[in-house]
Amino acid sequence: MNRHTFVIQVHPEGVSTLENLSTHERIRIADMAAVGPQVERWLAELAGPQRRDVPSGDVGAEEALS
Repeated sequence: MNRHTFVIQVHPEGVSTLENLSTHERIRIADMAAVGPQVERWLAELAGPQRRDVPSGDVGAEEALS
């Protein structure tokens, strides 16, 4: 299981930000309705393409995958 942390900061002067602590990307958000879709996009990006595990005994197998 992977855990990802996202931080919402709401400042008194009206600026709100959403930060992805895995990538340190921070964006401004206009309203709270934008939080869910943005977090879903970040999670999809973090999942990325499925990675194949290289057996530990195969020397040079990593080079073959590139």
